[in-house]
Amino acid sequence: MFRFPSPLFSQQVRSLEKELGVSLLSRENRHFSLTPAGEYFYTQSLSLTQGLENICKETSKMGLFPRIISA
Repeated sequence: MFRFPSPLFSQQVRSLEKELGVSLLSRENRHFSLTPAGEYFYTQSLSLTQGLENICKETSKMGLFPRIISA
């Protein structure tokens, strides 16, 4: 279990839960843990973030080695 961080974090998570229609966190007193849906969302988010980082990295490389386009 983790301790709740800021109220802003809690508000953002509740907003996301409302949008998705599922609980992402199991809340007990001032602690929380991920629900199965929360675990799934978290692992998929990590994968998506890593993919986005790779896209940005590869796109930046294109600026270092511009291709010459002949008409």
